[in-house]
Amino acid sequence: PLSRALRVDKLTLAALAWTLRALLEGRGQESLPVLRMLLASPEELQTRAERLAKELAEQGWAKVSLENQGSVVGGGALPELELAGPVVRIEPDGSASELARGLRGAEPPVLVRVHKDAVLVDPRTLQDSELEAVIEAFASLFR
Repeated sequence: PLSRALRVDKLTLAALAWTLRALLEGRGQESLPVLRMLLASPEELQTRAERLAKELAEQGWAKVSLENQGSVVGGGALPELELAGPVVRIEPDGSASELARGLRGAEPPVLVRVHKDAVLVDPRTLQDSELEAVIEAFASLFR
């Protein structure tokens, strides 16, 4: 019975084959978002963080700054792997937890970390094309 529960189906095999083919053909970083996030250059992360921080600070909703906090890869699955990099720190007048909850409920949802009464946005988890949506999510909560 256990072997049936752990048996790999055709869809899983097809996804694995596609992923391996992308890696072998050198298309891994462009085709696999997780790989793209893990391999983002420090310059790319800094530029993205600075752009987001500037846009949010100009709105005057909260105190905004940049910090070098890094990213923890895997959360509960592999929390010991940490990648250096900047984060955007937003200190709201109200509760950081409430702000994080509101961002999770935004459309599209924005996932952040709460640390020492502030919300942290990790630019590693964002694409340049998503920055406007993140800024709009913050704006919708501060209107």
